[in-house]
Amino acid sequence: MGSDQVILFVGLIITMAMVVIVVHELGHALAAKLCGWQCVGIGVMGLFIPWDKNVTVKTPFPRWSWTYFTGISVAFPKDPGRDKKWHYPVYLFSGLVASGAVIVTVAVVAWVLRNWMIAVLLIQPLVHLFFTLIPFGGSLATDGSKLKNLFAGGRPAELERLRFLVESSCIRGVIPSLSEEDFAVLTSSSQSQLNYFGYGYQLLAARELGDTTSAAEMESALTRLMAGHPHLIDALKLDVQSTELAQA
Repeated sequence: MGSDQVILFVGLIITMAMVVIVVHELGHALAAKLCGWQCVGIGVMGLFIPWDKNVTVKTPFPRWSWTYFTGISVAFPKDPGRDKKWHYPVYLFSGLVASGAVIVTVAVVAWVLRNWMIAVLLIQPLVHLFFTLIPFGGSLATDGSKLKNLFAGGRPAELERLRFLVESSCIRGVIPSLSEEDFAVLTSSSQSQLNYFGYGYQLLAARELGDTTSAAEMESALTRLMAGHPHLIDALKLDVQSTELAQA
């Protein structure tokens, strides 16, 4: 392989990496629009690209961030209370379908042209799809992790539904409509972030109703929670932690 071929091959690898991420996130965004959702935008290769110009969000998305290099799509239903249950699974699965379409396209082109260089490019989208399907949770939860929770049914599916509802509500700056059962699921979760929102939304509701007893109980629970998890940020502006913890 000559130097020109090496340069061409490296260029193709980089281009393919960009194409896979863009197509994957576009798959999510297009599915969101088909479901009648609002799409804030997608983050690809470090750049955040706004989609719906008329979406009002409380959480700002900077135009440039290193976190966007792994790809991100930000969308949510206009009215969560009336949203269809199958919309969220379709939204998640659409990214995988888009990635699969890239793999099929590259494979067909490589077979038609009988070009080994193009065939080798299949490695990149296959690796991307593999890591996307790994059920890795936490703050960097993959599509595979979210789909696993949904299809598991029962408590994992309920937690995934509530996690998405809380996340999208925070982006919009609104309080989601949660039942007592929802609060119980959130506050009994092993995820401290979901515990925070469970207690936090109960505190907001208690304050709005003027229920000082319940508000004091929630403030106490939140103080203990956030003292044990200093990485948590008071996203709902509840004023239940010290300035030092808020800056952690």
